[in-house]
Amino acid sequence: MKKIAFVVSAVAVAALMQGCAASGKSAARYWDGHKYLMLEDHWGAPTEKQEAEDGSFQAIFRAGEDCTATFNVDAAGIITSHEFVGQSCRFDAYNRLKNVEH
Repeated sequence: MKKIAFVVSAVAVAALMQGCAASGKSAARYWDGHKYLMLEDHWGAPTEKQEAEDGSFQAIFRAGEDCTATFNVDAAGIITSHEFVGQSCRFDAYNRLKNVEH
């Protein structure tokens, strides 16, 4: 019986951890196709901004040691794609990355 309870607990913890990662990815995915200025108004200034000669740029948001959300923005200011990496990411009730390092 103890073995079954342990297995159920392990599965529940794994599902919970997966849910946190999934919510972060969906929070980042939401912004694809939206204006970058809307994201900056919502999340605040990025930790780092890497600009290209053609006017496009990457906005990089870091929170903690193992959490990075990178948004690729075209010259018109539209978010074209994103990359979300990290297991220690936290989001507030408004799907903003918490504790963004500036």
